Amino acid sequence: MSIPQSELREVYSAFAAPLVNGEAAKRFGEPVAKQLAQTFWQMMIDGPKSEAYLWKSFGDSFTPDDVAMLRRCFEEEMKPSVSPRQLTAIGEWYRKGEDEEYAVGDQVRVRHGTVDPDYPDLPLGGWAGTIVKIDEDGLCHIKLNQATLDHIHPIYRKRCKRDDLHIEILDMHQEDVDPDLGEGLPMEQPANIQTKPLDPNNQEDRIRAALGVTTDDAVPLVEKATLLKYFEYLKANLVFPFPATYSHHDGKRRIVHKISVVGMSDEFPIEGEYGLVCVVKDDQEQWEVPLMMMEVSKEDHSHQTLEDYRRWFTEWGDSAPVRHAQEQDDDDEEPEPPTQKKVGRNDPCPCGSGKKFKKCCLKKQNGESLFD
Repeated sequence: MSIPQSELREVYSAFAAPLVNGEAAKRFGEPVAKQLAQTFWQMMIDGPKSEAYLWKSFGDSFTPDDVAMLRRCFEEEMKPSVSPRQLTAIGEWYRKGEDEEYAVGDQVRVRHGTVDPDYPDLPLGGWAGTIVKIDEDGLCHIKLNQATLDHIHPIYRKRCKRDDLHIEILDMHQEDVDPDLGEGLPMEQPANIQTKPLDPNNQEDRIRAALGVTTDDAVPLVEKATLLKYFEYLKANLVFPFPATYSHHDGKRRIVHKISVVGMSDEFPIEGEYGLVCVVKDDQEQWEVPLMMMEVSKEDHSHQTLEDYRRWFTEWGDSAPVRHAQEQDDDDEEPEPPTQKKVGRNDPCPCGSGKKFKKCCLKKQNGESLFD
């Protein structure tokens, strides 16, 4: 009859104590003593052939006196602490993976040398937790323990966030995990992380480039800091001036303005829910308009850069950006943009406060009305 896992965890603790709390810890330090205890545990499970090989190999790392002390500790104190019945039960637990006999509630750890097929540069060996579900095909859903979560590599965290995966749950086939009997095996760490280069033909990668992150990162959300970073990118990468149009309703009809975008607005870089602001002019005057309102010809060198920004602001933000007139029929209702007409700095503010634009909404420097 199989012995409960909780009892065998106590068996391991008693088995390791002579090394962890004894002469080996004094001679080599506690970390080495713990590692030796894990090695001796596996050696005991594997049997006499493994023992003979291990003692022979120890001669390359320890003095004859050290080897004699370790062998005496194993033979006289450690091995006798495990009964034949317990040793049989330990073997049964280690065969559960191959026989697909794990159950919900069992504590397991990933075998060393196992990698995530989605992230082959990130080894999973030593990750431990509790099985919370087993699918019909034998796939185990493992809720990782806190010790594992505390030591997961930051790149794995980034990729889980990027790919919308739950970092607390690991899915593994039963043959890839061993029982966790309290040995405390270390987690394998990546030796050669391979971050894919940003692809200039991929829109999300172009957005990542604008915001200074890698392919391992999720696309950053729209917030004050990332808006200002995108502002600097556009200021440096757009070639000014370039022709554009923007349109709005005056209450009766749609008015289309043909203008020239001459730069980004250093004085007023962010306008609340409408994002980054650019400076435009026509034959008569110059003023500021949210960049989201700009429409640029597909043949223009600025088109792709502006469309990348538009997609980021629309899909990774919580605001409701302006919808453009050309996307709708004339008879459709559309949300009004923040300006009902060309708004100069000295014109009445379109919010209806009665103040001049420069004394009202234009003073919301850096998007403070949205982010503060």
